[in-house]
Amino acid sequence: MILLFLLLSLAAVIIYVHFAGFVMWKTLLLFAGCFIALNVLFLLFWAVVAIFVSTAKPITKQSGICRLGCISVSSVMCGYAWVRTHIHGMDKLPTGERFLFVCNHRSMFDPLIVMSKLRDYNISFISKPSNMRIPIVGRVSYGAGFLPIDRENNRNALKTILTAADLGPILGITQRSTRRILQRLFELGLIRVLPESGSTGRGRPVHRYVFVKEAMDHSLA
Repeated sequence: MILLFLLLSLAAVIIYVHFAGFVMWKTLLLFAGCFIALNVLFLLFWAVVAIFVSTAKPITKQSGICRLGCISVSSVMCGYAWVRTHIHGMDKLPTGERFLFVCNHRSMFDPLIVMSKLRDYNISFISKPSNMRIPIVGRVSYGAGFLPIDRENNRNALKTILTAADLGPILGITQRSTRRILQRLFELGLIRVLPESGSTGRGRPVHRYVFVKEAMDHSLA
């Protein structure tokens, strides 16, 4: 995305020089102005999109434009922070079936990077409620399938997990306390991990899972 901004700014400069001639300070100023303006327009666009996303309303499906927003915002954030991602074990990810993706969470970049790199899988994430209050990002990520979870109430947590699981073929878990909730659901028999679960090769578990419908119905009754 940053490369696109640079190319568009360069194109504007070339057009200007073609018609008005080359003046060093004007050319540099135009390039910088165009680049900054494109970044501002980028933020304004997603701010407008966020206005139409309400975190108070239940989500029934992932929004394609919100997913695009998360992916593009991730690209811009990583670019400006000079973050480079290195991926191993993508060939081990299942295709054509659901699975549970459990990963470390060391920074705010993690969920966005995972969604960006696994864009073909339509991943849904469990997130802490405070993330929904982040300007622009909170609402857009909610529309993309990042659902806030009540970590103090197992019943509400289960409902959120089931909703997230229905949104896409992958359910992403990052927060330690959320993983504790998931472990509790395993203990209650509400979720069953299939025996062919494995690893990406660097200690990152990839679990195939199924929800036990009879146990869920009994728990939510």
